Amino acid sequence: IMTKQAETDNQKLVFVIGVAVFVFGFIINIGGLYGEFAFDDNLAIVGNKDVTDHDRPLIELFKHDFWGQRIYKPDSHKSFRPFTVMLFRSIHYFFGLSPPAFHFTNLFLHGLVSFLVVVIYYTLWSNSPTCPESQIQDVQDHQKQQQHNQQIKQYSLSIGAIVSGALFASHPVHVEAVTGLVGCAELFSGVFYCLAFICYHQSIVLSNPNAMSKTSDHGRNNGIVSLVLIFFVLFLFICATLSKETGFTVLGVVAVYEILCFPSQALSSTSSNKLV
Repeated sequence: IMTKQAETDNQKLVFVIGVAVFVFGFIINIGGLYGEFAFDDNLAIVGNKDVTDHDRPLIELFKHDFWGQRIYKPDSHKSFRPFTVMLFRSIHYFFGLSPPAFHFTNLFLHGLVSFLVVVIYYTLWSNSPTCPESQIQDVQDHQKQQQHNQQIKQYSLSIGAIVSGALFASHPVHVEAVTGLVGCAELFSGVFYCLAFICYHQSIVLSNPNAMSKTSDHGRNNGIVSLVLIFFVLFLFICATLSKETGFTVLGVVAVYEILCFPSQALSSTSSNKLV
């Protein structure tokens, strides 16, 4: 069982690795900072009145597609991403049509998603089963074994977090999303997507019967926090979907995750729903 101090040390380690991965993801794509508006960027930003006309009411963004066309028109692309358009509009408000400002935003969001990937790795790692400790009668030997096991776990955490974060940050599949300004939709949605998964995981952990049964007050507090996190998940789900349509799939991801990783809780919640 992980002690409170060991858990705190691991969280500090994950934060440091996450920041390093953030910087790494930013630096390896820094060449894109000097790019210009290209291809679809001109349609989505330069020629989009939803971005450049600040007198246009924000509510109009929810009536248009990503390219500024009325979404009900036959020639509309039907891509509904008002949150990303709001982000473009905010950048334009402060910096005008400055390509470096838009590219910097993409680089920052990519670094942030890379940071969150490290956090997700930690949530999955902390939920993974641990090797059972041998039955040792001597207290000192038992403490030494616990310390040794903790060092091994911290080493595996470090290696896994660095590899997963660095691989995600540097993978060539992200080049188009990071360097192409319209790819901001994927990055912005990705931030909300990752946060939704992290919140959902924490909600499931807090609603675990073992966590709920420690003390009545502590269990009640865990239940309240778990419920609040579920509302955050729904809020982040909406934000991810309104940034790019693929954000909708986060609900499917967390549902499959609960069934595969927390089958007993999924079955118990299903049973309780039948009884009700």
